[in-house]
Amino acid sequence: MFRRILLHGRSKSAVTDVSGSVAILFAFLTVSLSAGMGLAIDYSRALRSKEIIDKAADAANLAAAKAAAEMAGKTPGKSLGQIKGEAEAIGLRFFQSNMKGNAGFAMNRHTMKVREVYGEWIAITEYEATSQNTLAALIGHQALQFAGTSSASIKPGFAVLDIAMCVDSTRSMTPTLEAVKANATTFFDRLNEELVTRGIPEFPLVRVRLLFFKDYGDETPGAWDPDPLRLSDFFQLPDENTQFLDFAAPQSAGGGWDWPEADVVCLNEAMSSDWVRRGTARRGSPTV
Repeated sequence: MFRRILLHGRSKSAVTDVSGSVAILFAFLTVSLSAGMGLAIDYSRALRSKEIIDKAADAANLAAAKAAAEMAGKTPGKSLGQIKGEAEAIGLRFFQSNMKGNAGFAMNRHTMKVREVYGEWIAITEYEATSQNTLAALIGHQALQFAGTSSASIKPGFAVLDIAMCVDSTRSMTPTLEAVKANATTFFDRLNEELVTRGIPEFPLVRVRLLFFKDYGDETPGAWDPDPLRLSDFFQLPDENTQFLDFAAPQSAGGGWDWPEADVVCLNEAMSSDWVRRGTARRGSPTV
């Protein structure tokens, strides 16, 4: 009997000890979870800070590369070093203006370099920053450090303007048709003059395609045209002004009664033209 009582007492003591361990373990887990949540919140804040800096760096890189390309094209007297220095200064100002008003992090290092590789202008930004912790600082993690690199490049192309002109050549449009023919030889110069007036840079190469349309099925005596759609390829102006005029000059107005016109077909043909696309090479011109 005595041994049973003693064993029962020991069993009761053991249960009491386990309860105390659970309480300690719960307290330890509470602290750990709070610290983990604090780290997660501060880490999320650091990621947002990095996103802000990355966007500012991308915009600054693009501004610097664009400035360098423009200076190289418009001011051939500037040295490579001058272009790089001025472009980097522009990029730095752009970066700083985009960073105004942003808090919660500190920039430890920020550099921008502009370089030129076979006509391509490349701007590269590198940075290191520190985001101050709040909740995680309670367990000794005062700050999070992060870094990033971004770049942007611009390779100036050869500007080309493609125009597809659908011209109604039915009888009622005689004045318009004659105006097209009369202005054919001066079209390139007049177009660039108008662009300059509107503050748009001139195009060194303009390609124009002519599409003349009449009526389908028009059998009116003396006005019938067996070919309601006359199409040309693109003419490169000003080099092919003569060919442009040779195609336009013979076109004559006619028809235009109550027969269906080929206007929609003409527009569809115009939209399906062989437009210049970036990276393609055209006869007698650099890659666009």
